[in-house]
Amino acid sequence: MSESPEAKRGEVVYESLKERIVTLELDPGTPLQEAEITRLYDASRTPVREALARLSHEGFLTRWGRGYRIRSFSPLEVKELYEVREALEKMAVRLVIENTTKSKFGIIEEQLALYETFIKSGDIKKFNAHANKFHMTIAELSDNRTLYESLRLIHEKVRIISARYLFKAESIQSAYDEHARIYHAILRGDVVVAEAAMREHIQGVIEYFRTQL
Repeated sequence: MSESPEAKRGEVVYESLKERIVTLELDPGTPLQEAEITRLYDASRTPVREALARLSHEGFLTRWGRGYRIRSFSPLEVKELYEVREALEKMAVRLVIENTTKSKFGIIEEQLALYETFIKSGDIKKFNAHANKFHMTIAELSDNRTLYESLRLIHEKVRIISARYLFKAESIQSAYDEHARIYHAILRGDVVVAEAAMREHIQGVIEYFRTQL
């Protein structure tokens, strides 16, 4: 059975709002009223209500009076988010090494090759999205759908935090170096080093936020 027009409209509203939140086109704390969103997307109330409820359930919005506002992450919430991310990312690299043939690693190498473009341009916004793809490719190669979906939601929140605080061009070079260490450990099949490199990468981000938040 095909989706109804109303369901399709709700998906458009959901995806559009989430992208605007993740890229900080809409700032944390911004109120979102159902009637305003309905007018903006030329949609009826039901798909808008469902889209807002879904974004709230996934942790992108919080209740605010009769409406919602875009969630702001406290220092403690950032720390907890990255702690969970670390555990899942370490599991992902282990599963990739255990379950995936080297013939599938080419996509990671291709992604790393593009980092030089971002190092030269200093385009943090585009790099932020690209770095997210690196991690999600590893999650996908783990061949564990539950792990992948859990990390997908975490990384969408990570993109919000990164877009707000990781604004220095030198962070691109650092990320490249750290991602390259992770990749080469995976390529060698070295679980211990791959997990350690992933932990060091994420702990470095936590420490950076500790000085910024």
